[in-house]
Amino acid sequence: MPERTLRTSVINFQADSLEEAAKQRRPGYLEAVRAASTVVSDDLWQMPLEDYQRIREEYSYGGPGTELKSLLRKIGIKATPNCQCNQRAKVMDARGCDWCEENIETICEWIKEESSKRGMLFVKSAVKLMVRHAIRRARAVASKE
Repeated sequence: MPERTLRTSVINFQADSLEEAAKQRRPGYLEAVRAASTVVSDDLWQMPLEDYQRIREEYSYGGPGTELKSLLRKIGIKATPNCQCNQRAKVMDARGCDWCEENIETICEWIKEESSKRGMLFVKSAVKLMVRHAIRRARAVASKE
């Protein structure tokens, strides 16, 4: 993890710590960090805190809830302060892949409920595919550990 100093809206980190942090992240992490960063000096980089949080979450390995959030974010669906997405992702991560597989109908209902609140189209078959894909990704990560 890059050594960092948090400020209100900017994060500073040592450039040489990027390689080490990348070993614990998904492929593409280095490129995303470099694209969002400004070089302050030879060994000090800086990026907006919002970008850092987004990149950190997007390129982190996690359980099925984290994986589902990552997939949804890629199609433009993000957690908001008023939704239960983060809380439900934590439940999915805590209960694990087997629970998620056994409770895919519950997870689909969660997504249907949130889709309705946001006025978004809900296609159950597509949502099921996405949830199953998130579970596969989480299992793949767990098998590497």
